[in-house]
Amino acid sequence: MLAGMNRAKFTSRSPGRIVAIRLGEGQSVDGFVPHPLPPRLSLTMDMASLLSRAENLLGRLDGMTDALPDPSILVRAFIRREAAISSYIEDTFAAYEDIGLVENDPETSQRKVQVREVYNAERVIEFSVTAIRDNDRDITPALLKEMHSLLLRGVATDADVVGDYRKKPVFIGKRSLGYQQARYVPPPPTFVPELIDQLCDFMLRDAGLAPLISNAVTHYQFEAIHPFEDGNGRLGRALVLVKLCRDACLRLPVLNPSLFFESHREEYYDALLAVSQSGDWAGWIQFFVRGMIYAAEDAIGRVQAIRKLMEKYHRELHRARTSVLLLGLVDQLFVYPRITISMAAKIMGITKEAARKHVDRLVVAGILSEITGQPTNRIFVARDILASVRVTPTRRSSNT
Repeated sequence: MLAGMNRAKFTSRSPGRIVAIRLGEGQSVDGFVPHPLPPRLSLTMDMASLLSRAENLLGRLDGMTDALPDPSILVRAFIRREAAISSYIEDTFAAYEDIGLVENDPETSQRKVQVREVYNAERVIEFSVTAIRDNDRDITPALLKEMHSLLLRGVATDADVVGDYRKKPVFIGKRSLGYQQARYVPPPPTFVPELIDQLCDFMLRDAGLAPLISNAVTHYQFEAIHPFEDGNGRLGRALVLVKLCRDACLRLPVLNPSLFFESHREEYYDALLAVSQSGDWAGWIQFFVRGMIYAAEDAIGRVQAIRKLMEKYHRELHRARTSVLLLGLVDQLFVYPRITISMAAKIMGITKEAARKHVDRLVVAGILSEITGQPTNRIFVARDILASVRVTPTRRSSNT
């Protein structure tokens, strides 16, 4: 038996059991198998108050999305932000303005693996929310595997791990220390299919829990199972946003649930582990709901700022009697705040020469600024727009 996950910290209140996982050559480690959901929970007055505040904020946010002429722009901006923030937690860094490179400059993006990874995370959220909201699908094992395939497309070194459950044991902790000092060891791979089936069954019925509580325990369970060899954190956090939309907490995914988790990374990991070790559901759920409040307050302020900026630009350009095409390009800058003439031409569906004239008009209007200062391959940035959507990562060493 190798030293590893500290068995002594798993108390009688732990919502699971310890099993031996064979590693080969006569060696084994302890792994944790979580019990099926739902857990036994008692709702305190403090928790009820937090839940009420979170639900009210999400309702207020939901009502704001109708105020914009094209909510899809807002949705895309928030999904891109969420993909970037969630990836920060895994120490994968790509600036918001670089993510559009994958769509518009594939050759450059191929040299930036982290940009591709974050773009994949964006596609996962977009795909799964659309599948649930527009195509009447539910969160099933098949959908989770499709999400995983999208997440690792073009970045996984081992094709066998893409879109399928892991086939070998894994651990959570510093890779250099191996199993000997693992922080947490998920269940053996043979347990994963049944555990995920049980989790998906729970999500179908939710056992009468409040939606945010159901979401919190679902996120814990997914991370405790750790069904895939790679990408579990990003998938689990994508699932939070998907489930908020599925449970009618939000009509549109205009929220960044990972914002609080990223800025409180150690507390996030500790709260998840405390559930496994001592059944501290109350601590985890309180942390999760606090995170939703934090994210909702941020989103409300950000939607207001984006709406105000959009209205200002539209008002100024209408006075200048600009074309509808140019107004459309301005809206798309909230998704692509760094742009080239070629990108503008593609977005507007016009020639590069015509696009150059439109971009130059935005420079004169003070909406775009050129950052290259050269006659070819010119790059422009919408600085005020970038300030409204960008987020700065909290850099720490990763636990994984």
